[in-house]
Amino acid sequence: MRGPIAAVVIDIPTEDGFVTFAAFSDDTTSFYTSAGGGTLGAGTFRPVAEATRKLLHSAASHVELFTEADTRDWPLAGTVRFHLVSSNGNRFLDLPVSEFFGREDHGFRPLVEAAQGVVTGIRLVQDAQSASLPRGATRLMASAQRGDLHSIEALLDYGARLEAQDDGGYAALMYAANAGQNEAVRALLARGADANAKDRQSSTPLMFAAQGGHAQMVRMLLNAGADPNVRGAHGLTALGFAQQNGHAEAASILLEAGGT
Repeated sequence: MRGPIAAVVIDIPTEDGFVTFAAFSDDTTSFYTSAGGGTLGAGTFRPVAEATRKLLHSAASHVELFTEADTRDWPLAGTVRFHLVSSNGNRFLDLPVSEFFGREDHGFRPLVEAAQGVVTGIRLVQDAQSASLPRGATRLMASAQRGDLHSIEALLDYGARLEAQDDGGYAALMYAANAGQNEAVRALLARGADANAKDRQSSTPLMFAAQGGHAQMVRMLLNAGADPNVRGAHGLTALGFAQQNGHAEAASILLEAGGT
């Protein structure tokens, strides 16, 4: 087979037809179902792009395992079909489902593991972008509230929406600020979270930090551009929250920043 491999397309049988994963060298890796639906452009996220490159490299290393002429037919029942796409011709390989999902060692194992890496990556993109928790909360919000830095970074790597809001208008940064999670706030700001985001009451992350007396967090948010003079629908600024709750250090920091 001459020429670089442009894509590996994998047809996996399901009860309702097939799921097709298309891993492209231009990072447009996606998946589709024969019943409709799917995820487009998952390869724009770093872990999926890395898994795609690994799969393309593995396919190039195992070209001799593929039949030289591809067909346009669906694979036989009980088999997973790999298509190699190249400017100089396509090839295919059919594997029993048991070999694709099994753990036994065989000559196709490196290729199968690379393919499963792409499949897993796309599924994680779907999970990261979903909002399946109560009141419209996302996994990123839950991780921010817990201060789970590993999950925060992983979810963002897989495409979690940084500024998504729950039913009350709270973004992940607000969850972290309200829970007093300094390092989570730091991590979210480093990834571009809006320090001036507002919930449905026009409360900001800075107000949550001030209300809890988290002085270090207040300074962190101010350094990230948080406006100390935003006034919410409740009539208070961040300084008002700090003073109302007796947090002298947070109030002092806000006064130094020009808070009113």
